Amino acid sequence: MHSSAAVGAMSSLGLKSMCAAVASRLDIRRLPSNWVLIVVALAIATWPVWRWMAHRFADGSGDMWELLAAVTAIAMLVRDQRATPSEAMAQRRDGPRSTMVMLRNRMLESMAVAPNNSRVQRAVVRQISVTLAFPALLVLAYAASYAFLSPLPRGMLAMAAMGTAVSALWYGRRVDIPILGLLLISLPVMASLNFYLGYPLRVIAGTVTEALLQMNGIAAVRDGAQLQWNDQVIAIDAPCSGVKMLWTGAYLSFSLAALMRLSTLRSIALASLAVVVVIAANAMRATSLFYVEAGLIPGPEFLHEAIGLVMFAFAAATLFVAARKLVTHVDAEHAASFPRSGCGSASIHPGSSERGATSACLFIAVCLLAALVPLATLEPATAAHAGFPGWPSEFEGKSLRAIPLSTIEENFAQSFPGNIGRFSDGRREIVMRWIASPTRKLHPASDCFKGSGYHVKPLPLERINNQTWGAFSAERGTQQLHVREAIADGNGKRWTDVSAWYWAAIRGETQPPWMAITVAASGPTQTDISVVPLTGAE
Repeated sequence: MHSSAAVGAMSSLGLKSMCAAVASRLDIRRLPSNWVLIVVALAIATWPVWRWMAHRFADGSGDMWELLAAVTAIAMLVRDQRATPSEAMAQRRDGPRSTMVMLRNRMLESMAVAPNNSRVQRAVVRQISVTLAFPALLVLAYAASYAFLSPLPRGMLAMAAMGTAVSALWYGRRVDIPILGLLLISLPVMASLNFYLGYPLRVIAGTVTEALLQMNGIAAVRDGAQLQWNDQVIAIDAPCSGVKMLWTGAYLSFSLAALMRLSTLRSIALASLAVVVVIAANAMRATSLFYVEAGLIPGPEFLHEAIGLVMFAFAAATLFVAARKLVTHVDAEHAASFPRSGCGSASIHPGSSERGATSACLFIAVCLLAALVPLATLEPATAAHAGFPGWPSEFEGKSLRAIPLSTIEENFAQSFPGNIGRFSDGRREIVMRWIASPTRKLHPASDCFKGSGYHVKPLPLERINNQTWGAFSAERGTQQLHVREAIADGNGKRWTDVSAWYWAAIRGETQPPWMAITVAASGPTQTDISVVPLTGAE
């Protein structure tokens, strides 16, 4: 028994010594210099997200504009990290947007005034602990939901944790809206925004356009994302959904809020205004293009792009003016109340330093445990899909010859809720996807071609054999392809883009199964069609 007590005492002494050593490394007086530990721990905790992002940006299926948001966020953090406390406060705009340096100085000043007041020191340590509590909860949520969330929601939780952590370390607040917003839109979200928001945004643009045209005496009627007028059907196609403009509006609003140091409420107000302005600008673009597409106003071919640029310039100018209006004067008296010097020599009770270090140690431990979760998570097994009728032997009157799927396609098909087949009729290549349930894994063919290095250009809708198809051209070197695609159910309903199909399926307007068909025909300079892996973005 005495031996056990001795061992326990030695273990307790060793643990206290270790904590004291860690506390000396994570002293409250040096918190700003230890932000690297917190950020690195978060990066390790969410390592699958960074691997997924690297894969998505490297596969070429997107435009990589999202990386601009990450670079902007880092630039804002570097700018604010280099500012002295007085300079940072002098630039502050309406709200507790103090840097971690100022938060530390305020703590040290309080301790210097009451060096022996344990209640003050406990409050200081509690304030430090609270700054890491929110990121820790987000890391735990990320780890707990890893097994059943797809990569994008995981990435959103990871970026939210990173955003709240740097908000605490740089600005002394739980959430800094501009930095958090920039980090969230730095994820590869464009393909998902097109998938989920593309069709709803086109419907909104069509609704506003219908009202504006009728106010002008044109009896156009909206049908889904199309406008019918005088036996003409003017489609608001996927490239005109306004998704890219919406992302750009969000980027401008968060960047302006960070640059001008707007408060939380004003940053939210600016971001909300960006959504409204972009939707309005896109509706005005659709209205203007109706006059061109309907032949009411003749114009050159570049007029389509010119109208889009004008509407975007209008939205950007509106956001800039609004941001300037939201900037308020600096509260000089409040800025002067922050310490500018003389706080670095404040005396801190050793116990307070150890308790503050304990919070940081616990946060790092949570991050390390979260990093192990993906290693212990098994990939869900893919259930077999009953009811598959087999592939047709002909397409548009021509016999089909099956082409083996590539290794990439076979791996993708294992998690696809349906079946994938590739065929040739001797002149064209046809890819068929039989779909058993609504899924995000049904990607636009244009994303797949982009990922294979093709330059893609949208084309007007095509009508072939009394059926409507979405179309685009794809070029890579001397190879030119004309591609059309459509999705159909067993009752004759058709969709020319995946977003419109997905929302119809979710609302119960169509029932499974569905067949998505992509037809690629070679251009005049190329007679063979190379295999394009239809795995797209996830």
